[in-house]
Amino acid sequence: MLVRCTPGLVPYTLPMWGSSDSEMRRRRAEILYELETGFREEGLPSEEFVYDEEHDLYRFPDGEFAFSRKYANERRLRELGFIG
Repeated sequence: MLVRCTPGLVPYTLPMWGSSDSEMRRRRAEILYELETGFREEGLPSEEFVYDEEHDLYRFPDGEFAFSRKYANERRLRELGFIG
C-alpha cells in the first residue's frame, strides 16, 4: 500500500525535492547530530559514537570524525549501515 504525504502537513517535514546534493548532505548531518545529542541529553548515549565537547562533534570510538552539525563522514557511516 502506498501512502502519500502532503509536504507541510506533518510537523518537522523536511522537503528534499529540488534540494542540492550538498544541502541534502548537510541536512542528514544535522539530523544525525540532533538525534544523537537528544539521546545523550536523555541519558541514553550511543556506544557507536563519542561526543567531542571541545569541537562540538561526534567521533567513532577509534577517534575518527563521524559527524557534526554540518558535515558527516558519509563513507564510514554508509559502510557501518547508519545511512543508506
